[in-house]
Amino acid sequence: MNPVSIHTSKPASGGVSLGVLSYDDYIESKSQNDTSVVIDIEPDEVNPMLFPFQRDLVVWALKKGRAAIFADCGLGKTFMQLEWARFIGNVLIVAPLAVSSRP
Repeated sequence: MNPVSIHTSKPASGGVSLGVLSYDDYIESKSQNDTSVVIDIEPDEVNPMLFPFQRDLVVWALKKGRAAIFADCGLGKTFMQLEWARFIGNVLIVAPLAVSSRP
């Protein structure tokens, strides 16, 4: 990967200037790792009803701490979300109104 420099000038608001960063350093500076919500589980602790790819995504999301699972229609996002929520504890699940009429 070719390094790309990000040039920043002194912000008008009087903030801190970053100077010149490589692209990788810039991306790393944006990284947020919140280990307070990391849950390390074994794959066999996940509900066996889930398919292997769903199980792997749930385990990944729990180990990541904060993650989003962007799965296509029909891949079982609801089941993955409910299984994730079982390990997290108290959660609020928000869904479009159109989803409520589905069987």
